[in-house]
Amino acid sequence: SHNTFFAPQTGLFQCFMLWDPAELRVNLDETQPSLPAQLKTKIFEIGKGFMQSVWELIRSNKLPGVADDSLVSQSLRFISTAIWSGYYKSLFSSRDTIASLVQGV
Repeated sequence: SHNTFFAPQTGLFQCFMLWDPAELRVNLDETQPSLPAQLKTKIFEIGKGFMQSVWELIRSNKLPGVADDSLVSQSLRFISTAIWSGYYKSLFSSRDTIASLVQGV
């Protein structure tokens, strides 16, 4: 379920993001990031791409039909979660940005 994966402090995603095994750490003067750091970077890159895609879909206002109600609902949940998480403060720091997104949905 969603909570199994994303629950704060206990979700699998949260546990993975905190994962930092000593045997995979690198020296501070090492130029190559550790394997866990590389994996986490890729996850954030994928997340950023996903967020940009959802953002463009919402801003395009191409969801006029009732058949898209569940997509609209999930879009609002996504925006809410993204804002609440705090990871994208620079993106959602303006009330105008948030209002524009919600209006687009």
